[in-house]
Amino acid sequence: MAMSGKVAAFAVMALCVGGAPAQADEQALDYLARHGCTQAASEIGASWDEGFPVAQVEDYVSGLVRDGLAAEQGAFVVLDPSVCTVRLPQIETTWRLDAPEILALTSAVDAYSGQPGCFLRDISGFFSERYEDPVRALDEYSRFLAAHLLSGDVRFFSASPLVTPVGWQVMTGACAEVPEADDIAASHTYISDASFAGYIAHLRENDTCFADHMGSAGDAARVVQGIDLATGEGPEGAPFNAFLDLEYMVITLAMGWRLGASMEDRGLSRPPLCAWP
Repeated sequence: MAMSGKVAAFAVMALCVGGAPAQADEQALDYLARHGCTQAASEIGASWDEGFPVAQVEDYVSGLVRDGLAAEQGAFVVLDPSVCTVRLPQIETTWRLDAPEILALTSAVDAYSGQPGCFLRDISGFFSERYEDPVRALDEYSRFLAAHLLSGDVRFFSASPLVTPVGWQVMTGACAEVPEADDIAASHTYISDASFAGYIAHLRENDTCFADHMGSAGDAARVVQGIDLATGEGPEGAPFNAFLDLEYMVITLAMGWRLGASMEDRGLSRPPLCAWP
């Protein structure tokens, strides 16, 4: 396999360069935390492109499995919560919001009556037409949204589940001068390591892998916002986004955590989004 040569190359480099084992483990753990505390062959392969030592991650995970601190689940290895806490992924995109092609899809701030704001129009259609390969199209689309979502420059926000946003909303420059700007900004507090970790933990406890639905994603997003699922009540004055689950889903799509996903299909959940059947 092509990867074996790359792994071997990194192994040789490690022997030549050396380094503190503790520091190496810390780097591997941080990498895994940003990948859902789950090792998947496809993600480890991608780590080469990120300039990260593949062998370093694999050796660290193998040690955890031997010590009973990680469990093999099919093609995945899931780290125990006692050694790994999920963090938000680091996602990048080559598509800027001020790219001419994206600006052409961005509405005027007053284009939609009752919902002031700059919204991206048919952004999924743009990426589908831009990239002939549907897998590449989904990857570029989800990474574009996820990267700008993580920064807070793009949001899918509504304070009420009864009011669906027109679309993904741009929150930069003059586009951010909207009545709900403060509420939108406040709800971005849930796009954080702690909230995302809570979301993943809820899914692991309640959803079975390879289910053909979103499972408890909606409940998970409400729980991290302090909503009592029995009463539907939350902390008074606390920020709330009724569509936080959709924002989280885009992040998981960008990370490849839903198998067989496409522009038309959300795909099947796999670790770290669920418990192994």
